[in-house]
Amino acid sequence: MLKQKVEPQVIELALQKVNSESEVRQAIQGGMKAMQAWEKYGVL
Repeated sequence: MLKQKVEPQVIELALQKVNSESEVRQAIQGGMKAMQAWEKYGVL
């Protein structure tokens, strides 16, 4: 089934996004401007 074939990739991409969002949140909490975080990480 197609779902089973792509499921691991979808999960991996979702985890990568969550990790990126966590890095952005920490950067902003540390004083980085939101626009700088967007330019550096590409997510908000």
